[in-house]
Amino acid sequence: MSVQNELSSIIISSIEIKDMLDKIVDMIQVRLDLDVVVIVLEQDHELYVPGMEEEQRVYAISCVLGDKFQKKVIESIEHTDMSEILRMTQTYIQNNVTDSVQLFTKLEGEQELPSVVCLPIRNQEERLGTLFVGKNKENAFMDSRAFYENIASQISIGVANARLYAKMNDMAIRDGLTRIYNRRHLTELLGKYLSEAMAKKVPVSLALFDIDKFKMVNDTYGHQCGDEVIRYVASLLNRGALKHGGIAGRYGGEEFVVAFFEKDLDETYHIVEDIHNQIRSEEVVYEGKHISVRASVGVASYPQTCANPGELLTRADWAMYHSKKNGRDRITIDSEKISSQM
Repeated sequence: MSVQNELSSIIISSIEIKDMLDKIVDMIQVRLDLDVVVIVLEQDHELYVPGMEEEQRVYAISCVLGDKFQKKVIESIEHTDMSEILRMTQTYIQNNVTDSVQLFTKLEGEQELPSVVCLPIRNQEERLGTLFVGKNKENAFMDSRAFYENIASQISIGVANARLYAKMNDMAIRDGLTRIYNRRHLTELLGKYLSEAMAKKVPVSLALFDIDKFKMVNDTYGHQCGDEVIRYVASLLNRGALKHGGIAGRYGGEEFVVAFFEKDLDETYHIVEDIHNQIRSEEVVYEGKHISVRASVGVASYPQTCANPGELLTRADWAMYHSKKNGRDRITIDSEKISSQM
């Protein structure tokens, strides 16, 4: 009861899922005098962001069997060498090595951990993850099934609540169609970028992308096809931004912004040029139709092209409009000449 009460307290007080799992495995390991406790969660595909590399599983581990053993467990988790464990649909209890199902937790000399409990963490019919506990001692879990199943049930509540919170937060900061940052959150992040840049006297650069002749795409192929084009561009922009430590967001209907902290105009231009070429390099295929996508881009940088940080987005917008007026499908760098024309 004491352990279960403490577990409930952790779940109630934790919002961020990784922090909660770390506290849970540490508490269980210490309070139950175990040698290893591991929680591995299934990937939540609802939180996947296009353009972002597939994330590793979220997991937490508490281990007193040495760095080499812990490293082996982590390698098994990160390289998904866990199919036997993750296929288990019922609680599995092992109390000596002869019962072993060859889990991923061998000790020195390739000897199996004598006593283990492995069980799925479920929320109704949905599998949320797996709980694994082990003890380097035979017959450690002779009468433990009900207890650990209760523990797994409590953990499932915590995981489900934390995921719900993550999804609500995600909805507040991401665009529903593209899953990249929405305009409100993008503007907040840019404000922080610029405040810090002025304090540290470092550059902030950004580019505004606008899909060329997007209305024609909608009129010719339909709005669902237009949505595919928007998702395609957003994915490439987000991948390019993340690769170079920046951010990407949807600024308007077919307008997008990528921004970089501590990158000057030259660095940003080369990144933007690479993204621009990627957009042109492939076609969007929708219901058997091949649609070529082009974009006009404006690039501005504080303080190189724009001395007033509050005007950075406006200056990038003017440069993008200059690209539109001069043939589309090109990149224009902000300048005083363009500013005076606008």
